[in-house]
Amino acid sequence: MLRPLSDIPLGSLAEDSPTPPAVPVPLPHSYPEYSEHWVSAAQQSMTPVDVKNLVDSLYNQFWHGMERMRNEMKEGMRKRKNEARQLQTQVDNLEAIRREQAAQIADAQAMNRLLREKLEQAEKAYQETQTALLKAEKAYTELRLKVDTMGTGGSVGLSQSLFPTMKEPDTFNGDKANKLDDWLESMALWLCHRGVTQDEKKIETAMTYLRGTAKKVMQGYFDKVNDQESLGAYATFIEELKKGFQQTDKKDRAIAEFNQLVAKKGTNAQNFGEFSARFRTLAKQTGFSNAELLSKLYAHVPKPAADVLITRGREKWAKTWDEFINEVQEILQDSRFLNGTVLTSQIAKDPNAMDVDAVKGKKSSDKADGKQAKVRKMAMSYAERVPERKRE
Repeated sequence: MLRPLSDIPLGSLAEDSPTPPAVPVPLPHSYPEYSEHWVSAAQQSMTPVDVKNLVDSLYNQFWHGMERMRNEMKEGMRKRKNEARQLQTQVDNLEAIRREQAAQIADAQAMNRLLREKLEQAEKAYQETQTALLKAEKAYTELRLKVDTMGTGGSVGLSQSLFPTMKEPDTFNGDKANKLDDWLESMALWLCHRGVTQDEKKIETAMTYLRGTAKKVMQGYFDKVNDQESLGAYATFIEELKKGFQQTDKKDRAIAEFNQLVAKKGTNAQNFGEFSARFRTLAKQTGFSNAELLSKLYAHVPKPAADVLITRGREKWAKTWDEFINEVQEILQDSRFLNGTVLTSQIAKDPNAMDVDAVKGKKSSDKADGKQAKVRKMAMSYAERVPERKRE
């Protein structure tokens, strides 16, 4: 139910006021009833001036309501436009990304096509090369057969002009009759004749002619072949081959000289020092085992030392050849002091007493040989009883 008209504040309605007064604005759905109430009240109790003021007040209230609604709608429209612009920006960005990815995909597809074409071209070129190689190999084989046939027939001149005949190098085993320098020269000519220019092929060809000692010297190269390692330069191969045979020759000479030394008889207390010094030098170069060297020494123990060693018993002798020499020398040194003897090499001999010394030397040598034989027999008997592992 509407309030009486007198209860509604009209406020000041000056004609020159730029802003309508703050009058409560009725709800839109109540405007007809509200207006009718005001008109009825105006007819009953209001003067024309009051009616005019009332109408102005109603107009201003309506104007304020519409203006507020318009501003709210404008603000809503502005927000919607901003949101629409943001969405459009996102859409544009997504579209740009899509176009960029599409371009990348197109580039990748083009590159893939290009690579496929190049691969097909390379495969075709490879097939053509293989075909050409097969044809060349076939032509070479046919030419070689013709030349070999011509070489055994009547047209020798043409065969020799194309492929001069040359004797194949002999195998090389390191014997003195087969000299290394001569063999290397023969191999160099053969490699040139066969057209072998690559270092590894040269080494492989030369290795097929090595036998015996020569093969053992160059075993390292055979190991490289088995392990599929690089063989290196041919010059290095030759250098190592020469170096290996220099060491082999040195060892062979040492063994020959050592055998000559131990083959001599007549070792006694006077010359054992010279014998042992030479024995030490050569023994280290021969590569003989400790047992082999000891067996050679037992045959050259002077009689004074042999007597002491026999008395001591084999189990008390030195176990290595070097220590055994020291043991014999110590025994000889002690026996000289005990007997008060001096080496005969330190005494000037009378030229007229040579025959007497020779007779004495012969008897002494026979006794020494018997003692040395006994020493060796004791050593051999002990070796049979004691395992080799314990002796070493």
